[in-house]
Amino acid sequence: MSLNREQLFSTLFTRLALIDGFSTISRIFKTWDDLEPSQQPALIMTKGSESVENMRGFPPKWTLNGTIYIYCRNDQDPNISPSVQLNQLITLVEAAFERTATESAVANAPYMDSPSDYLTTLGGLCSHAWITGTIQTDEGVLGQQAVALIPFEIVATG
Repeated sequence: MSLNREQLFSTLFTRLALIDGFSTISRIFKTWDDLEPSQQPALIMTKGSESVENMRGFPPKWTLNGTIYIYCRNDQDPNISPSVQLNQLITLVEAAFERTATESAVANAPYMDSPSDYLTTLGGLCSHAWITGTIQTDEGVLGQQAVALIPFEIVATG
């Protein structure tokens, strides 16, 4: 059985697109310089590397990586750090990774520690999708432009 990568990424992107507060949401990479101030705050989701782990007796375990870019500007009040808005937007993205009540808690069970783990399964499509690693932020070096890079991974069998 082949892994349906696009279904996984499009399902996650659909969740992110439901977040209220972004003027631009895209899967096509852009830098903040590519966007007008009126197009921010912006959320850009990109696909990164993939790795596969094979174990005898189990289906291949795929780890798909990506990055969510958040851009926001504070042109209204130079006395307020752009990080105020950036922190709020990061929290909204984090909430999109929380498991919903309708998601299966036991998808791809061989790779879970416990069926009660609180994992986002993208509606049962994967073992888990979560933010992982270091969230890189810049909230001042670029003037009133703030940027966050949020790494995520999707783990699934296929």
